[in-house]
Amino acid sequence: ALFRNAKVMQDVKVSALRLIIIPMFTKTLLANETSMVDKETLRSIMKDLLMGENSDLSYSESLRIELLHLSTVLIRFVGPDMMDHRKELIKFAWNHLKSDDLASKQWAYVNVCQFIEVYETPPKIILQVFVALLRTFQSESASLGRKALCILTPALPKRLQPRDLVKAVKWTKKIVYEDGHTTSQLIYIWTLITRHPAIFFPFRGSFLHRMIMSLSRLGLPPNCPFSNRRLAIDLAHLIIVWEERRREMMKARSREVNSVRGRCLSISVMCISLKHNITQTQYHSNTISLKTLYHSN
Repeated sequence: ALFRNAKVMQDVKVSALRLIIIPMFTKTLLANETSMVDKETLRSIMKDLLMGENSDLSYSESLRIELLHLSTVLIRFVGPDMMDHRKELIKFAWNHLKSDDLASKQWAYVNVCQFIEVYETPPKIILQVFVALLRTFQSESASLGRKALCILTPALPKRLQPRDLVKAVKWTKKIVYEDGHTTSQLIYIWTLITRHPAIFFPFRGSFLHRMIMSLSRLGLPPNCPFSNRRLAIDLAHLIIVWEERRREMMKARSREVNSVRGRCLSISVMCISLKHNITQTQYHSNTISLKTLYHSN
C-alpha cells in the first residue's frame, strides 16, 4: 500500500526500502527462512515496484538504486521462484545501465551480474558486461564495480563455453597491456586476479611477465599507499603459488606417464614371453612330427 500510494513522498519510500524492507529480507533469507517471501509477495513486488507504469520516468535516482538493491537480494536468495519474471528483471536492470547517474549505473551492473550468476544468459551479454566492468576503475565507482566483478567472475566458467572464457581472458589481457600505464586500472585488474586465482591459472602465461614488472611499481615507491604494497605482496605470493601448482601438476603428470610406461613394459614382457612359449611349443610339435614320420618309414 505504501508504494502504490502516489501521495507518499519518494524519500519515505527510499527510507522504507533502505532501513526496513531490504535489511529484513536479507536477514530472513540469509537464515533460510523463505516462508515470508512467497510467490504472491514476489508478484506484488514485481507489479507495484519494478513493473509499475511509467516507473522509469517517475522514480527518483535514489529510489531506483534501492529497487535495484532489492531486486539483487531477491535474485540472489529466491532466484528459482523468480523464473517467470526473468525478462522483467533483466529489462529493469538493463535500462539503468544507460543511466547518467553513476551510482544507479553501478548498482545496475551489480544486479545484472547477480542475474547472470543465477540464470542462463547469452555469452555475448556476459562478455559485454565483464569488459565494461573491467574498465570501471574510477575511485567513485570502483567499490561497486569490484562487488559486481566478485559476483560475475566465479560464474564465468559455469556460464561460458571454453572458447568464450578464452575471450574474457583475452579482453583482460588486452586492457592490462593497453591501459596498464594507468596505475588505478592496473591495480583494479590485479586485485581481480588475486581474488580469483583458480580461474586465471590456466592462462597465467598471459599475465606473469606483466605481474613481475608491476611489483616494483606498486611496492617500492616510498610514498605509495599501504594498499599498493599489500597488493604487491599478494601478487608475489600468487606467482609463487601458481609456480608450486605447476610443479605439482608436472610431477603428477610424470608419475602418470611413468605408470603408463610401466604398464606398457609389463605388457611387452608378457607378449615376448607368450611368443617365446608359442615358439617352443611349435618346435616340440614339429620335432615329434618328424620322429613319428621317421619311425613310420
